[in-house]
Amino acid sequence: MTTFMVNVTANKGLCRGRRQQNTVMIKKEKIMNAKIHHGLTDLPNIGREVARLLSLAGINTPDELVRTGAVKAAIRIKNIRQDDPPCRSMLAGLHGAILGVRW
Repeated sequence: MTTFMVNVTANKGLCRGRRQQNTVMIKKEKIMNAKIHHGLTDLPNIGREVARLLSLAGINTPDELVRTGAVKAAIRIKNIRQDDPPCRSMLAGLHGAILGVRW
């Protein structure tokens, strides 16, 4: 069984700005079985309406969402839908979609 070592840096104590670095071991089988995402709606937390908003904001693929980031994507959606800007739940959903975690 092949494993990979990945360094992960996470904020611990956001107000104090401390960072903690952890090493995570990922099994090769888990990487090989990862779901391939072809469209935005294949991502967790992204339904038809959020995918439509992202498309209007110029984000059409999961790779573009990852490159743009959750905060910038939410800002782009805010510029399109100024009367109803994204809430914190939508921001958390976008971030979860990038990480592959259901919100």
